[in-house]
Amino acid sequence: MSDILVAIGDMFFGSKVDAAAKQLGVAIQKAKKTAPLVEEVKRTGARRVLLDLANPTLGGPNAVKAIAQDPTLKHVEIVGYCRHTSVELIRSAKEAGCHRVMTQGEFSSALPELLTTVNTADVVSAPPACEQGEGAG
Repeated sequence: MSDILVAIGDMFFGSKVDAAAKQLGVAIQKAKKTAPLVEEVKRTGARRVLLDLANPTLGGPNAVKAIAQDPTLKHVEIVGYCRHTSVELIRSAKEAGCHRVMTQGEFSSALPELLTTVNTADVVSAPPACEQGEGAG
């Protein structure tokens, strides 16, 4: 089992995450696109979700809200990313309860940290709004 569930629809970007995880020796799980993301989080026992907010098949802010509002998943950190020009999507993700929203560039740069440091101690007490990464708006 892995502490990290990856929900990325873009094949190119997904392969970038796969390569980074392999290089770091980190096991990740991929969300099945046929199941609601909240159910995938429960099935896998993940403690961090890396989510492509812009991919409609993954649920975006609605998926974030479902995870954030589930009392059994308060330990799960949600890290979402999208294009820096997606201002409405960033706002919606924050309001839904995402813990961190990043631009694609920030997400790529932060991959080593996102894949190797899963600390959910801060998640339980985290405010419902996301922190917006620099340049993400």
